[in-house]
Amino acid sequence: ARRTGLTGADPVSIGGTTYCLFPWMGTVAYRTLNRMLRTLDYPGLGLGAMEGLTPYFLTLNMKEGSPSLLRQALRSLARRSVSPEELLYPEEVPRLEKYDEFLPDDLLRRAFAADRLDVDEARAALRAGLLRGGGG
Repeated sequence: ARRTGLTGADPVSIGGTTYCLFPWMGTVAYRTLNRMLRTLDYPGLGLGAMEGLTPYFLTLNMKEGSPSLLRQALRSLARRSVSPEELLYPEEVPRLEKYDEFLPDDLLRRAFAADRLDVDEARAALRAGLLRGGGG
């Protein structure tokens, strides 16, 4: 990864308006970053479809924008204050454990946010990794 320049985590063009990020972070931070990106409404970016393989890479399709604009959006995301609860989808009730069906929806949502999302870790990883090598 160092020899190919992927450790700086600049967006890598994989054709057209599709870019790949190699975030170099843990699973919880990756999951949080993925959700943070889905809430990102950055002027001129036109962020569309996102896919990836946890926690190794994310592919982002931009309807417009550029790698430079994507780096700016990621810097903005690293400064953004958001609570983990805000990253759950409106009707999402994660039922992941054996007895979750017996628990109130609100408790399940709060438990998922507390146990499986970490905004501080994602923001720190953005600052330390994605922003370290960003050239624009």
